[in-house]
Amino acid sequence: MDWNQILIAITAIAALWAAILSSVNFITKRHQERAKVKVKLQTQMLTWGPQVGPAMVAITAYNVSKEVVFLSSFGLRLADKRTMIFPNPQSDVSFPHKLLPGTNCNVRIEYKILAQELG
Repeated sequence: MDWNQILIAITAIAALWAAILSSVNFITKRHQERAKVKVKLQTQMLTWGPQVGPAMVAITAYNVSKEVVFLSSFGLRLADKRTMIFPNPQSDVSFPHKLLPGTNCNVRIEYKILAQELG
């Protein structure tokens, strides 16, 4: 093998390595920039003066990405992979809803209603 062939082989290997690194960087950047929503569940009881309302599950969706997220409806995915959709939940927004970066929205449903839906 002469020096010309060695240089061509080294150049080809360097080009292949650069292509691999570029692809990894592209995939990593796309993964970091895609829309992400974090969800928090908690129990709430609304109050009106000295009166306490029914126990509710409160769900908050946080848009932690730099992209706008569109929420079409509210639902729960159950452990057995079934999905429960609640078309008109108590919420501080109406659906569909445009969730801007860094913002959140809240949905509440009474445990009694949730238990009835679970049957």
